[in-house]
Amino acid sequence: MILSALLVAVLSDGFNTFASRPTAGEVAFYVPKILEAGSTVHFQSEYFKLEGTVKRAVASQGTLIVTGTTPTGGDFGLQRTPIGFEGFFRTPRHTVFVLQGKDGLTLRAKKILDKGCGGSFESGISNGGGLQLGGPCDIFNTIDVFAPYTQEALQALVESGTVPPIAWYDAEALLRSLIRVDVLQANIAYINSEIPLQLNVRGLHLISEPEPSEDFLLPTMQEGLAGSGPFAELQDIREDLRADIVTLISGNEFPFCGVAYLNSDVSQTLVGCLGGFVLAHEVGHNLNCCHALGDGGGCQGYTDSGRGHRFFGEDDEQYRTIMAYSPGTRIDHFSNPDVLYEGAPTGIPGEADCAAMIWQTREFLSNIRCRDGEEELSLLSFGSTLDECDVFTVEMAWQGAFDLHALQFNINDVNAVRSAGGEFADLSWDVYLLGTQLIAFVNDEPIPSSDLATTLTALELRTRQGEKFLSDVYAIGANNDLMRVDHVSSILTDSYCPGDLTDDNVINNADLIAYLSTIPQPDLNCDGLNSFADLSFLLSRFGQTDCP
Repeated sequence: MILSALLVAVLSDGFNTFASRPTAGEVAFYVPKILEAGSTVHFQSEYFKLEGTVKRAVASQGTLIVTGTTPTGGDFGLQRTPIGFEGFFRTPRHTVFVLQGKDGLTLRAKKILDKGCGGSFESGISNGGGLQLGGPCDIFNTIDVFAPYTQEALQALVESGTVPPIAWYDAEALLRSLIRVDVLQANIAYINSEIPLQLNVRGLHLISEPEPSEDFLLPTMQEGLAGSGPFAELQDIREDLRADIVTLISGNEFPFCGVAYLNSDVSQTLVGCLGGFVLAHEVGHNLNCCHALGDGGGCQGYTDSGRGHRFFGEDDEQYRTIMAYSPGTRIDHFSNPDVLYEGAPTGIPGEADCAAMIWQTREFLSNIRCRDGEEELSLLSFGSTLDECDVFTVEMAWQGAFDLHALQFNINDVNAVRSAGGEFADLSWDVYLLGTQLIAFVNDEPIPSSDLATTLTALELRTRQGEKFLSDVYAIGANNDLMRVDHVSSILTDSYCPGDLTDDNVINNADLIAYLSTIPQPDLNCDGLNSFADLSFLLSRFGQTDCP
């Protein structure tokens, strides 16, 4: 009965987009290559049929992020990375996750626990080998996340009653995907709240030792990051990854959904609470944000303005931002007095403004560890061609220290770009156009770093003649290693204007007549000319059946 009710609720989120229902274990999906507000996305499996209308699509540091609404009043969020599509569809009653399992893309419905936050506490940084803060070292407003998880978390996920059930052999792949979706939820909240920050999953790791019997695991984490205790293995891994913060995913045997230290680099989230914006909440504590006034939970003595906020919208419904406790429907926003939701401000100036607090603290947290090797990739050549069929080709060659998984850049004159596609070198790439942004992912094996200098990478676009400016060019490697080309490249395309057959810089009836004149046709209306009037005459007689 529970399964039937769940499927009815979820299946009402869409219609039969595909010719037939996918077979067991398969997922059919459609995400348009040109993404704009009002576009639709569809995902369908043996169990679920999901639909969403795009509200926003952005390319951010090698990740395509798409958000929007569902027909039943829910919302969705998707990300496309070199791994593939992942995300969530939230209905008023259920959440269905788009995950990458061991056998590929899968859709799973999972109950999300709601135990509340275990509190936030003052603490120092888990420095292990000492802080490395010699000035800003990450120019991308990015906090690199290391997310270790325990054996107990895996076991709890298998026993969580997902639809369809999770097999043990697939549990670890699905848990890793679920963690990435939780990070996506945090990034969506930053975008919605107009906060220039993104979390990047730098690494995931299964801890070999069992969870100790403690009220919460933050002290054990800090010991481990310093190289001692049952989690000692975390120190070397964190240092190798150069991760700024560490968020532990644990089993469910704790009386809360998550706990974190204020102004610190460690947090704990229960696996059963993944998908409920809990990871975003706990990292919010790391960024010195606290609960709404009166919520408690370790925030009683908090005097800064980075608090959560509860409010009523113009629809008379009560809402709460990510850092606020119940009552109210949680929305994917941090408090910000300058951002509205349902017609009402999501914060109060000087009292509930997490956006301002995160703006202040993000630089510190994003520079706890500096990445290595980001300056080792360089652009060797850049150029373009335009053929008479109006295909604009961008050509690049690279030299660098990591394999190339994706490319991202901006191109001006969005009205001139009509479609995207083609291939890069000998590889097939998945290309998406978002206004002036373009992002492309390798569908096959990435281009090895050893071959970058000799591999010509070419992208084909449909465009009109005129000057094209390419800017914010990124190359993306594994773990979102980034190289940015900090300059604008201007290319003047050929002056050929496809369709202007009369060379008068205008495409109109004269060009149609010129085209028709190249095709042998009779003077249908007997005016002595072969012209557009003959075509009109022909159309006027369509359907006549009494011809001799």
